[in-house]
Amino acid sequence: FTVGIASLSPAFADAVKSIPIIGSVFELIGEDGVKKASKLGLSHKLNQQVRIGDQDITFTESLYDGSNINLGWIASDHDKNIYEFLNNISFTVNGKHISDYAANAPALKLENGTYGGLLQIDPKDKLPDKFTLGVVSRDEKTTYVEISVESQGSYLTIPIAKSGMWNDYEMNYDALALYSTTTELTFRLQGTNSAIGILKFMVRDERGHVLRTTGNQVSSAQNNSEYK
Repeated sequence: FTVGIASLSPAFADAVKSIPIIGSVFELIGEDGVKKASKLGLSHKLNQQVRIGDQDITFTESLYDGSNINLGWIASDHDKNIYEFLNNISFTVNGKHISDYAANAPALKLENGTYGGLLQIDPKDKLPDKFTLGVVSRDEKTTYVEISVESQGSYLTIPIAKSGMWNDYEMNYDALALYSTTTELTFRLQGTNSAIGILKFMVRDERGHVLRTTGNQVSSAQNNSEYK
């Protein structure tokens, strides 16, 4: 399949050669959860070539498990700021602008002068299981590409309803959501959100081994936060 889509574009074919794991940007750059979900076959192959500003971007694959939207992309270097196109885009779901989201965009320079990157979109609001993701200009006058997205894999939400004290702050733990790519802990910090940015959690498996974690917080006006 990779050979088939590579034959559609010489530029895409050259970029694929630089990705050592069967052309998967997810398995090359993604965090542990994204890599695992890709290996489980939950990602969807794309060959969406678009021009954003003066950069040619190819979206190679997508992955959505009910939590984050992940897009793999490749682009040529040409001595430009490879992140420039990210400053020129916003997103829509079924034509409606996504106004409240967090984003992460790690990238890696490949052997032949191209870059491979992962664009991770973490919307605050719950999305439907199936939708059309639009990559549009900041002024929303130009639609660069529309990508059909469907949730893959299963997820489980577990109510917690526990509270505790941390540095004289009362913390109320509401729920734990288990997705294919990530685990989300929803909690409330009473009285202030000034300490949200320094919170870290230690995660152990059933044998007591400490697991490697990455995390980010999204705060709301009610001091509700998610840690992933």
